Amino acid sequence: MITLRRLVGRMPAPIVVDVGTEASEIFRRSPDAIVVLFDGNGVLCGTQRAGDAAMVTLSPVLEPEHDVEMARLAMRAHHTDRVLVVTSTGRLLGVAIDRDLPR
Repeated sequence: MITLRRLVGRMPAPIVVDVGTEASEIFRRSPDAIVVLFDGNGVLCGTQRAGDAAMVTLSPVLEPEHDVEMARLAMRAHHTDRVLVVTSTGRLLGVAIDRDLPR
């Protein structure tokens, strides 16, 4: 069983920005980037990638001990291609993307 902790541990750290930040410059430098947006109080607002530049996606949140199959189920249930991996204390570990999940 591959846990999300193990999966995101091998991936680049997510780009975390304030929700008011203009993301176009980030996407110009890193076209495949997924940006995680927080407000000024540290509250998660969603995620954004270059392909959805005008839209913020509310991504499901899973704990690192969940497995890849749980991530797939959460993505299907929420009609998205990513889940945020967050510890029980609220620390963001990474973003699991469907294309990066082992088959």
